[in-house]
Amino acid sequence: MSKRSTNGTSGRTSNGQFAKGNPGGPGNPYARRVARLRATLLDAVGENGLADIVQGMITAAKGGDVAAAKLLLSYLLGKPVESVEPDYVEIHERQLQSKDRALDSDEEIAALFS
Repeated sequence: MSKRSTNGTSGRTSNGQFAKGNPGGPGNPYARRVARLRATLLDAVGENGLADIVQGMITAAKGGDVAAAKLLLSYLLGKPVESVEPDYVEIHERQLQSKDRALDSDEEIAALFS
């Protein structure tokens, strides 16, 4: 069990949740500044400039620039998910189906293969 806070309730209940009426934190003090900087950068580059930059990255990636290809793919495809072991695909599918059928044990899942 965790120790109780030594700095008073801090607007929280005894179990640590925010109490009713808690004003919350101050938020990100740099959010407005970052927004201004982004707007300035977008204005400086412009829509055509951004398209030129992206096209340059595509050209670099096609030309063998691994860093450019990695960046493009990470934005186009997203973070890779963990791959499924090919030998266990059928077992994995049965486990997913068992959740729908509320099977509780590996023995019940194994019985499906018998």
